[in-house]
Amino acid sequence: MIRPNVNYHIKQCDIRPSSSDNSIIIIIVDTLSDDDIQIFPSVLIHISLRSLSLPYIRDLIQGQLIRCHWLGPYILEASTQLGFSSTEILRDPLVSHRCLSDYLAPHISDLATKLGFGRNCFSIVVKIITQSPLKYVVFLRIVQLGKMDREDMMRSRKMETESCSICLDNPSSGSKHGVPTHMSCSHIFHDGCLLEWFQRKNSCPCVRLCFMIHRWF
Repeated sequence: MIRPNVNYHIKQCDIRPSSSDNSIIIIIVDTLSDDDIQIFPSVLIHISLRSLSLPYIRDLIQGQLIRCHWLGPYILEASTQLGFSSTEILRDPLVSHRCLSDYLAPHISDLATKLGFGRNCFSIVVKIITQSPLKYVVFLRIVQLGKMDREDMMRSRKMETESCSICLDNPSSGSKHGVPTHMSCSHIFHDGCLLEWFQRKNSCPCVRLCFMIHRWF
């Protein structure tokens, strides 16, 4: 699945905590939809760096995300909403935590080096931008409506030789990308490919027009 966009910025430099620990890093995690709607409550993480080792920083962040109950008890539903497949989450329930900590660790290490590790503290705001839940439901419905019987419908439309223009595999053959889906513009793609595409664009990959979408909103 497509992962959500993650970006960050330094909120404040040279924070002097009461403990006089000059290695304190404060991370504010905001999870927003692409319409700037807050999806999950903000999470405030405090970590104290004793090393700039990436595995060490990753472990610190993961531990804090778990302690702060980021995504809460509904981690399966929340992680799916963030773009992780249910298979991934069942295999590794904390895959979303690992993804975020893997992303942040090198940035925090670089920032700490730049700002003076052990001398200056800093705070960063992390914004995770994911797709609006309403849009995802709409796109899912569009894809479900267009699903085709793999053999008969492809043969009747004489499209056995066409390929999905997203992954370039033949939709009529078995594929890890899913089943053929026929859109209103007559183009055919795998359902899995389309769902990933719709997380980036509101239009058909071949016809760059916002088909069908306006009717649903």
